[in-house]
Amino acid sequence: MKRSKLFNRNTLVAAMLVGVISIGGIMAYFTDTDSETNTFTVGKVTIDQDEPNYPGNDTDKTTNITPNEVIPKDPTITNTGINDAFVFMTVTVPCADVVTANQEGVKEAKGVKDLFSYTVNSGWVQVGNKLDVKSGGYTVAHRYLYAWGDASKCTALTAGSKTKALFDNVTMINLIEGQTYPDGSPIETSTNNILIQSYAIQTEDLNGHDGNAKTAPADVWAIIDNQREVNGDFNADTSVDASAIGY
Repeated sequence: MKRSKLFNRNTLVAAMLVGVISIGGIMAYFTDTDSETNTFTVGKVTIDQDEPNYPGNDTDKTTNITPNEVIPKDPTITNTGINDAFVFMTVTVPCADVVTANQEGVKEAKGVKDLFSYTVNSGWVQVGNKLDVKSGGYTVAHRYLYAWGDASKCTALTAGSKTKALFDNVTMINLIEGQTYPDGSPIETSTNNILIQSYAIQTEDLNGHDGNAKTAPADVWAIIDNQREVNGDFNADTSVDASAIGY
């Protein structure tokens, strides 16, 4: 009987030791960890507008001008940013309800006409229609929109690149003397401004991916107009207040 009790006691101790080893085995798994940080650098779209051959305001070439005089004026856009960009220019030209003469000196019918004309260079395309710019209830200017590209697709202006000039010069119309603005002030001694504004937007992921992004000039401009509220719906027969575009 005594041997039997001793055997049972040893068995119990052995069982307890096995239990301790089993618990230690549950807590001692091999483990490891790793991580990876994805770094993204944000791009930037910036542009500079320049007119390298424009003589400047208040110079002999831009004061006391006469009908048919040609003034050097060659607006360009340079992509000074990091990303490629689609670029646009708006040109706001003063106008008046006037009588002009053709190249032979024959009078032409009176009408609202731009006081300056220009020829758009290749590589640029007009988008939509001109906008009437209003002030005091009168049309004082016309605003035009141009895209760097063609009628179907904008051309990407790569970082560090420069467009051709939109035009090379402007020419005053053949205005007959003695005419006035609606307020009675004379046109002949007036100061007139041609306002040129440039815009740029990224070329990738414009409302779509995998070939569905916007590239047509009218579509891309609509995105710029919606985002920046530049008062430029050139696809409708509308007008804009002069103060709204800084004219």
